Amino acid sequence: MIPKFQDLVSKLPVSLNSLFLKGVLDLPLAISLLKIPGPLKTLKFLDLKFDIDISDELTTTFYKLLKKHSSTLEELCIHISWLYERPLEWKLPAFPVLKTLVLRNGNTFQKVKFETCSGSFGRIDYHACFPALETCRVSSNSNEFSTAFLPPVGYPVVESVKKVEMYQEGQEDREVTKGNIRARLLESFPNARNSIEVNIF
Repeated sequence: MIPKFQDLVSKLPVSLNSLFLKGVLDLPLAISLLKIPGPLKTLKFLDLKFDIDISDELTTTFYKLLKKHSSTLEELCIHISWLYERPLEWKLPAFPVLKTLVLRNGNTFQKVKFETCSGSFGRIDYHACFPALETCRVSSNSNEFSTAFLPPVGYPVVESVKKVEMYQEGQEDREVTKGNIRARLLESFPNARNSIEVNIF
């Protein structure tokens, strides 16, 4: 009999710094992940599916998991493949040392808010939320979700970012075209000018 991951958490070594998971995330599993001794440097959810009875408690626990390891994470990759009709909000903590952020999201999360240094949530502030970020890849079926990662107009230059990919898998918004997305990314991430990729399907 193969033991459940929940039963293995207590046996994970304190030295563990990378975790790769694939499958369905339900509330009991999410709670057990909070017990990982950590601190993690790499966290990857590949082909992640949320439990069909997804609840606010589950999304809150998922935020707590990211928050627990936010001060040490250098690479965060989340690929969500399960689509939902119910719009969910994703809250992301600040990641002071994160270098690589990869988010591939269907319709599961349609909105996203970012935590500032003061603990409040709002629009993205790369200097406060991702001060060390070098690579950012965002793909979503939700226009509101993907464009939430666009820096505000006139935003101060972010020197650390060297690679940006943004994919919008939905109907193109008249005011959010491929051209003006690219222009805003170039304005804020000049060091990524040779590696900015924008696609709207």
